[in-house]
Amino acid sequence: MAVAAFALVTGNVQAYVPQPGSPERDAICNTVRLALANSQQGALQRDALHGARFIIDLIDIEGTDATFVGHGENGAYLGLRIRAYLRYGSNGWYVLTMD
Repeated sequence: MAVAAFALVTGNVQAYVPQPGSPERDAICNTVRLALANSQQGALQRDALHGARFIIDLIDIEGTDATFVGHGENGAYLGLRIRAYLRYGSNGWYVLTMD
């Protein structure tokens, strides 16, 4: 199944969805995993530390900001829906908020 990327122009900033397997998408997922590993305990922390995969509902990048919405594959992350807002800085992506 082909995955189509789309772009939406809003002012001078172009929003887009990074392709599956792209370095940018992988970096965002790894940043969310690291934030989960550092902020959780038990099964959530274990899944994050072992690199459990996400089923991604949305990754949207607009300028230096990104939105991530997803849940764990095969019951990982306790089946919880994870929503994170990220920003790209001089050291790469970092999580602003997560719920």
